[in-house]
Amino acid sequence: MASYEYLPVPSQSGEYGHYVSPELLYSYAKFTQKGGTLAGGQGELPLGTILQKGSGANANKVVKYGTGTGPAIGFLRRGADAGAAGAPDQLVNVVISGIVKLELVKEAHGVTVPSAAVTELNGRIDDAYSFISF
Repeated sequence: MASYEYLPVPSQSGEYGHYVSPELLYSYAKFTQKGGTLAGGQGELPLGTILQKGSGANANKVVKYGTGTGPAIGFLRRGADAGAAGAPDQLVNVVISGIVKLELVKEAHGVTVPSAAVTELNGRIDDAYSFISF
């Protein structure tokens, strides 16, 4: 019987032999997600990127937090490559309610979650268990 240091399942990079949890959700309690149109031209966005509504040409689309208008609306459920300028839009899932892993939540520039976004989502950070409930 084979012995593995980690579970032998595909990781985000598609390699076998090590395990990287690509799941943003800490729990399915209070979980709600909606589909949205991610505006193209934003580059690679990792799962957990904070999103808000777009403005101007990107009205009725979602963009990374800090580049649109209004409050934060949720988190990107899976990573996406929005490409360079002029790239097409794509459909994504946006977590709008639930409990998510704090270490996977990212601001537009890849830094930790800003407290303003947590407030806008009516969320609460639990440092003891490392999650955000909103």
